[in-house]
Amino acid sequence: MAAIDIGNLVSQSEKKGITLAEMIARSLSPEQMVELQSEISKNIASMHAKIEDFMSDVYVPSIEDILGSNDYSGIALSTDGNPLLSDEPESESDSA
Repeated sequence: MAAIDIGNLVSQSEKKGITLAEMIARSLSPEQMVELQSEISKNIASMHAKIEDFMSDVYVPSIEDILGSNDYSGIALSTDGNPLLSDEPESESDSA
C-alpha cells in the first residue's frame, strides 16, 4: 500500500471547503487511518528528538543568574518615561 500523503489530503480538503477530518473520513479506510496515525506519530517523535538535540546545547539563564551577574547591560531596569512600561495611566497629552 502506498504511503498516505497528508499534504495531499490537506490540499483536497481546502479545495472542497471541508475539514481535514471530514476529508480523512471520506477518503481513508480504518486501516489507512491507523497507518496514517502511525506515520504521524513517527514523524512527531522524530521532530521531538531533533528539537531535544538542538535544545540540549541551549543555555537559558535563570532570573537568579541574571540578577546575580551584575551585568544589566541588556536589561531595561527603568521605564525611562516609556508609557508602555509605566504603572501610571496614560494622560490625554501623552496619547496625542
